[in-house]
Amino acid sequence: MTGSDLDRTPPHRRPAVLAAALLAGLLVAALAGVGYALTRGSGGAATTEVAVVLTRYQGAPAQAIQGIRLVGGPGADLGVAATTPPVAPATTDAGVLRVTAGAYTGVRAEVGGETLQVDAHAVLRAGTLQPLLVAAGDHRMSVFWGNEALNQGLALAAGQLTRAPSVV
Repeated sequence: MTGSDLDRTPPHRRPAVLAAALLAGLLVAALAGVGYALTRGSGGAATTEVAVVLTRYQGAPAQAIQGIRLVGGPGADLGVAATTPPVAPATTDAGVLRVTAGAYTGVRAEVGGETLQVDAHAVLRAGTLQPLLVAAGDHRMSVFWGNEALNQGLALAAGQLTRAPSVV
């Protein structure tokens, strides 16, 4: 509303028009604040969500996976309780967890009492949801970031996909 519009408003209606404009401004500011808060953790750092999915290699013994941690960058303990995942291609949803956005270089977990770590570079952007598949069993662990990699990782763990040999 411009000054000339306000001048044409009858004097007895001006307080109501100003109150409505003020209320609209406060509502916009509040919604912007909620949007900001949803992408920030309690410490004010930008956050993202990681959907953790667990599976076990075909033929591997049943072993619990726990203590999953993102390493490098800001680092993050995913707080996954001890879970014995089913044999691939079946999966177990270990939860959607909020972490600090940033660049991570690997994943560490305890598999059957043994601590394993693999390089798995990922840049997690604020306000996004990123799936993470952890496939483990028989003294090995693989991790796959993203939807496409998750599907390929499941096929690999289930023995339905083999990696092409490296040619030197």
